[in-house]
Amino acid sequence: ESMSAAYVGLQKNISKNFFALVSLRMESTWQKGTNRLTSEVEIDKRYTDWFPSAYVSYKLNDKAQVSLQYSRSINRPSFWDLSNYKRRTSSVLYQCGNPDLQPDYSDDVQVELAYGNHSLAYSLSYSKDRITSWFEVMDGKTYVGVRNYGALTSHDLSYYYNGKILPWWSANASMGLT
Repeated sequence: ESMSAAYVGLQKNISKNFFALVSLRMESTWQKGTNRLTSEVEIDKRYTDWFPSAYVSYKLNDKAQVSLQYSRSINRPSFWDLSNYKRRTSSVLYQCGNPDLQPDYSDDVQVELAYGNHSLAYSLSYSKDRITSWFEVMDGKTYVGVRNYGALTSHDLSYYYNGKILPWWSANASMGLT
């Protein structure tokens, strides 16, 4: 696997209370796999992707701040996932690769309100054509592999505290609902 990347980012204090950051990452990926026994090229995938991100924050007063963030990310399949082999892992279980497997992408948004040592954040994540496992039973043998299938939307609400409980006792605590 060979990857090249370039990154550019800009940040600016727009006013005393308003800050913004935007960035763009470009990645070019080349995955090539050759069968050592036959010298046949079994995997040859090339793709270029763009990953924008943005962050803005506004200071409401000396103790409170609200922020909004967006980012895009990638989950690349492994070489084993892309191979065209069936690997026997037991007398009844085989693992299968999928040369047609594509990476999956995720778009994430988060809004956060911070007040003193407390923070409350809501996150939303969406990805489609997820890399997922599949199982199939044929002739008493189980085959397991991966494929692109479906979409996933997830929500997360999190609370964070970072501060002193007593003069001699500091705490970092968090809890969340997903």
